[in-house]
Amino acid sequence: MAPLLATSALLASYATEWLDLVFRWFHVTAAVVWIGTSFYFVALDNHLRDPEREEDRQEGIGGESWEIHGGGFYVIRKYLVARLVEVLVEGDEVERGADPDDCGDHVEPAEDEVEPVGRVAR
Repeated sequence: MAPLLATSALLASYATEWLDLVFRWFHVTAAVVWIGTSFYFVALDNHLRDPEREEDRQEGIGGESWEIHGGGFYVIRKYLVARLVEVLVEGDEVERGADPDDCGDHVEPAEDEVEPVGRVAR
């Protein structure tokens, strides 16, 4: 019986050491991610410019920036206040007379929010 208890204690110690190692590396990785995102947002805030359009200012946009990454163009906007987002619950859709079979898992942009910027010369 004694050799069985000694083996069990040895395996428990071995598992504890591995769990400790995994937890420490997870902690180090999380710290690197935390610091990296902090640097990103500080750099992002430092490169924001005042909005060009008056409508954007009235909407609560405090700054905007254009970025290029991977062949794509991104418009970054910083809102000074939280925007109100209408979330439709399935029960609300049924009460409003919407199709009850439509689960509402798709979102269609409002027509007034989508605005063409222009064409790219080729």
